[in-house]
Amino acid sequence: APYDPATAITVFILLSVMCIGAFRLQKMGFSLIIIFIYLAVWMAASYCALVKGAALLEKKEL
Repeated sequence: APYDPATAITVFILLSVMCIGAFRLQKMGFSLIIIFIYLAVWMAASYCALVKGAALLEKKEL
């Protein structure tokens, strides 16, 4: 797949939001286990969104 700067920017924004959210959870006093689950859910959701987005783009190009 060709390198797409839009994908890189999207991933960067998602990671930034994810890290800020994790930091806020820690400041609110949540345990590391909850923060880890939060990060895992974020990663899974982001991955699914990227895969579905890529599939939709490929369908439009055909």
